[in-house]
Amino acid sequence: MQLTPFGKAVRKARIDIGCTLITMARELNISAAYLSSLEIGKKKISRKRVEQINQYFLVNELPIHNLKSLADLSNNTISLQGLSEEHKALLAQLANLKLNKQQIQQILATPALSG
Repeated sequence: MQLTPFGKAVRKARIDIGCTLITMARELNISAAYLSSLEIGKKKISRKRVEQINQYFLVNELPIHNLKSLADLSNNTISLQGLSEEHKALLAQLANLKLNKQQIQQILATPALSG
């Protein structure tokens, strides 16, 4: 099975710090099968798990930028929990825009979105 964007980032970071899937799973207190299923998209990635994995790589001095966004992309969902009504309205409008690839790339290149 193919890796998700979240899975690609996690696997690359794991390899970069010299950690096996089994070792990382053990350190996160989850099964290797479960961690693998997160990487390949068989399981949805909860916010709690994203935070746990993000913290794992921060402790190992290899932060993964945009891990939450990669999880949303891999889950095919965006959590609206904790967002203001204005933020929710913006996301709803953005989701319904008919944009071409170039327009999307221009929006993504906006400095305000690179944080």
